[in-house]
Amino acid sequence: MSNPPTMKSYFNQSLGVSILMPESWEVQQLQPNQFQIIAPAVSQFDGYCPQISYTRKIPQINSPHWFEETIRKSEATQRQVYPDYHPLKEERFWVGEHRAYLRQVQWCYEGTDIYLVNFQGLILAEEIAAYIIKAETLKEFAETDMPIFEAIAKSTRIIPPQN
Repeated sequence: MSNPPTMKSYFNQSLGVSILMPESWEVQQLQPNQFQIIAPAVSQFDGYCPQISYTRKIPQINSPHWFEETIRKSEATQRQVYPDYHPLKEERFWVGEHRAYLRQVQWCYEGTDIYLVNFQGLILAEEIAAYIIKAETLKEFAETDMPIFEAIAKSTRIIPPQN
């Protein structure tokens, strides 16, 4: 793996999220509750750009097991949707005082030999929101991109709104 990129701080006020991201990556606000960070184009693959997105949702928490149930349902959906679904990594950890989860899976576009590695995360800030993190990259770039995606996700800090 190459040297890690130089990181810079980014704060998204509408989501209440602070992260560290590579200096060369650009932020795009997609919706009031969603932004993405896009890497520079990969010249070897027709301008392909690895990217990671954050979405803030207000969960309907109707069970003390909501977090684990959500993870299980998400994996079941991925197994149905992604051809050649293959789990690579799973991790539970804490972002400050908030429960967090990351999953990496490999899958193939149906009818092609194009393999992608997908990264999904969930951070539950119970009093505020659930944050869904999604990223993907081509399999041949996963060794470089996945550690960056993971570093971004693990740098996340939830900043509660000021009343």
